[in-house]
Amino acid sequence: MTTLPEVAITPEVLESELSLMTAVTRLDFLSRRDNVAIDAPTDNADTDDDWLSFKDVGTSLDVEEALELLALGEVVARKAHSNRHLGIRAALRGGAGWPQIAAALGTSPRAAWEDHTAWLDGQEQARERGDADALDAAAVTAARERPAAAPPEQTAHDGAPHPGGGRRSSPCEAHRLLDSSTPRQLDSSPCRPGHESTRAGPPGRMPGAGTRSRLTGGRHRGLLPAATEPRGTEQA
Repeated sequence: MTTLPEVAITPEVLESELSLMTAVTRLDFLSRRDNVAIDAPTDNADTDDDWLSFKDVGTSLDVEEALELLALGEVVARKAHSNRHLGIRAALRGGAGWPQIAAALGTSPRAAWEDHTAWLDGQEQARERGDADALDAAAVTAARERPAAAPPEQTAHDGAPHPGGGRRSSPCEAHRLLDSSTPRQLDSSPCRPGHESTRAGPPGRMPGAGTRSRLTGGRHRGLLPAATEPRGTEQA
């Protein structure tokens, strides 16, 4: 008796055999089966043909099914990624701009443009390797010549837009905000040329011995009134 060689469950094997719809359906079935619980009021295993097969069978996935579930998830992700760029091509062809495309993808215009450009590069490389499903040279060239201009590159220097959105506060701005909300403890500012970096304690507390900056007699200027001067420093 001969046995068939065991075929490894990989995304490449399943991707060549299953369409996106079939992969999604199978993925949904396995994920539901691993967590299924028959709801008595609505699902009756004795009369419902869909649940009849589960009546005397455990619903936990075995190792082979669990590996298939993992591979199916990767297949769906790959196919969805490919469909994303087909959608971008269609949107650009219809006249959409990168801000609109980025909003639909939930990302920034620059990130969407860079991802699509990298995908086009990959299509060229796949075509050179002989992949018949990849875009041909004419299609890639046409996609690169779409009228939508590339969005400006985002920078992360002080006060400029950065990928996280909003503005990044500069050291001067942060210092001014701190001065407006907390008592000033050190007469130093990052906005002043040649300032010395010091470490200030929390508001209302004296800094440690390692934070002496512009001190007079071991105390901060203007923080210790004369009435609270430590004993032992009075002049005889």
